[in-house]
Amino acid sequence: MTTRGGLTPASLTDISEQPQGFQKVEFMFNPHQYSLSLSHTYKATGMGGNAPKIEITGVGQQKVTLNDLIFDRYEEGGDIRQEMTHLLQLMEPVRVGEANNTAKADARKLRFQWGSFSFECYIESITQNYILFTKDGVPVRAKVNITLVEFGTGALPLQNPTSGGGPIERVWRVTRGDRLDTIAAEVYKDATKWRLIAEHNGIWNPLLLRPGDELSIPPQN
Repeated sequence: MTTRGGLTPASLTDISEQPQGFQKVEFMFNPHQYSLSLSHTYKATGMGGNAPKIEITGVGQQKVTLNDLIFDRYEEGGDIRQEMTHLLQLMEPVRVGEANNTAKADARKLRFQWGSFSFECYIESITQNYILFTKDGVPVRAKVNITLVEFGTGALPLQNPTSGGGPIERVWRVTRGDRLDTIAAEVYKDATKWRLIAEHNGIWNPLLLRPGDELSIPPQN
């Protein structure tokens, strides 16, 4: 498929373990641009006459913002809401089980692809604005804003016990998009415990993880 202008289209594809019936949306018109943002939270310590030490208290996630995407069925006279429904289906949560009769769900893992740019993510928000209608009031054109948030991934093999016994340590092989807080959330179910991993591996800067690195995951205290 190509866009209305004959270009290779940008797309969003469902790559979760439980894909929906509709798994891919190709854009009718490519974005004019996209914005990539990243922010962290910090705390200044050591005040009172001394130069403050700036401590990272929360490592943020990369976000891609796509504004003013155009979806159009004016020439065919078709209802554009079908394409809008396909986009919303990509926000459907992945059901992962039940606890205490309460359903649990994870965000649906997607891949945004545009040329050589590939971004594994989930949809944080979608805003659909209907801007053109037939004489009968059927919407045939929509302008859409989408915010995508980085989806960290990683393999987690187990390391054999040492000959001296003691707790078994896990080894995490870093892949693109991994951060210490998302790794801690996966292995400890608590993102705030990322410092355990950092200290155990002698990591002074949590932003310098490289794909292919292997991290030793210490047992919880």
